Amino acid sequence: MNKTVLLFSILIILIIGCKKEISNGKNSLTTLIPESAGVNCPSGGFKISTGIDFNENNILDPEEIDAEEYVCNGNNGENGLNSLIKVITEPSSEYCGFGGLKIESGQDKNNNNVLEENEIQAINYVCNGENGQSTGEITAIRIPFNLAYKWRYAENNWTSEYQDGLLSGFDKGDYSGFDSIIFVSWFRRGGESTDPLWLRLYDYTDDSGISNSELISVIPDSMLIDPESRVFKSDNFFNSILSGPRTIGIQYKKASTEIRTISIHYAELILYKRD
Repeated sequence: MNKTVLLFSILIILIIGCKKEISNGKNSLTTLIPESAGVNCPSGGFKISTGIDFNENNILDPEEIDAEEYVCNGNNGENGLNSLIKVITEPSSEYCGFGGLKIESGQDKNNNNVLEENEIQAINYVCNGENGQSTGEITAIRIPFNLAYKWRYAENNWTSEYQDGLLSGFDKGDYSGFDSIIFVSWFRRGGESTDPLWLRLYDYTDDSGISNSELISVIPDSMLIDPESRVFKSDNFFNSILSGPRTIGIQYKKASTEIRTISIHYAELILYKRD
């Protein structure tokens, strides 16, 4: 049994059953059910159970469960805000090679009972194995920075910072079994220059940059036709960030003495388990 701690308090939990036919003609079922505060989740959360529907009653019976995963509440939820969960079928992708489930979670800041893109605080993936059966294991977690999209001027040092969208209370120790963290961002540079422009993560708890989180762009924006070419990924910096709750932000700088601008469309942390 594994458990992963979310960075917020979940107040509303959905009970969902998802099924997929596997090679022996039986369906693989996945259910999400509330988990009370206790040994598995000190502050409560939810349990993901998976297994094969051997008796074909479209219900995942206790004796059919072959894997369980816990996604637990954190302790820094905002008072008075409900949290929402949205479960989406994930096709074959870089996160789930054989497809699976994508579980989006976040706080309903505008109280409209819809989990909107700017409210998502964590994305968990529960992936299928090669035979089509869910492994019941969370294999990747995406944690977005909720940044305000706008152009900003870069300096020649790491003093330029995004003060909005900080990740507060992030603790790698909350993610049992995960051994890799990368920084991913889609950002644009103003003008047609080819001089370097950098992003990196900054640990405000320690007042220091996070080694191995740097991203660099040397290609003019007009040459980045393919959207995928605009997405930059860092090295694994799991061992470069200290354990314990951290407040993490983004810094950026330029190499040129000329005026340079930068705009970040999105940025996120991705946690995963190496094979």
